[in-house]
Amino acid sequence: MMHQRQHIFPNGAVATIRPVSQFTLASLELAVARRWPRPAPPLAPGVNGELEPNAADPDYHTTVETWQAEHQIRVLDAMLDLAVDLEVDTAALARVRATFERMGLTMDEISDKVAYIKHCCVTNIARDLAPLAAIMRDEIPTEDDVHAHVALFRRDVETHAH
Repeated sequence: MMHQRQHIFPNGAVATIRPVSQFTLASLELAVARRWPRPAPPLAPGVNGELEPNAADPDYHTTVETWQAEHQIRVLDAMLDLAVDLEVDTAALARVRATFERMGLTMDEISDKVAYIKHCCVTNIARDLAPLAAIMRDEIPTEDDVHAHVALFRRDVETHAH
């Protein structure tokens, strides 16, 4: 059973998190990979001198690592946009956006909500996003789930001497 849960970020923002179907997550993963495909390896002379893909190229490894990080961020952005409801503090987001602009950068998030979560709510990625990931996958048991599980255990366990 998929349960909505509340989550409080370190900045005090309260979010409602909805679990996301594994089918939805898989569809998002595939769609992102189709839109931004994995880079092809460079060509290099092979055994017979013909050009062949060279996946061992060190520059290619760097390119693939960058692609993988961008892929994960794009999927995360879609998940945050889909699963998280919260009120965006437009003043806090405007302060961050202004700093980006002073640096000549653009904050190119998919929505103000995602920009706010990533740039104003999350201060430690591992700590602040891990609970969200578990909730989105519906892995955190509710109190009812725990009570139902505990009820499965016999209370009058007999001990036998051998």
